[in-house]
Amino acid sequence: HNLVSMDDDGLSDPYVRVKVEGRTQRTEVVPDSLSPRWSTSTFVFGVSSQHALVEFECLDDDVVKSDPMGRLTLRVGDAPGELGHVARHPLAEVPHGDLELE
Repeated sequence: HNLVSMDDDGLSDPYVRVKVEGRTQRTEVVPDSLSPRWSTSTFVFGVSSQHALVEFECLDDDVVKSDPMGRLTLRVGDAPGELGHVARHPLAEVPHGDLELE
């Protein structure tokens, strides 16, 4: 929500890449949005411990390469664990923007 604008039209084409213990999954791109909602099904990762790190990287999809729009790192044990529980976390390395995790 409230992501930084990366495109000339004042919008972005965001997606999120999620990494856990060397494995990566990603959402689909939401075109022309600064407050996207992804309908991606739940990501499932097997992890070695509750202390493993989950890295979320928000990116702007472009023809040549994707531009970074912020990142968030959480321990697996700190991520929402029950369905319906929603938590909003600020993105690092950008002036504003956050990810809402369920």
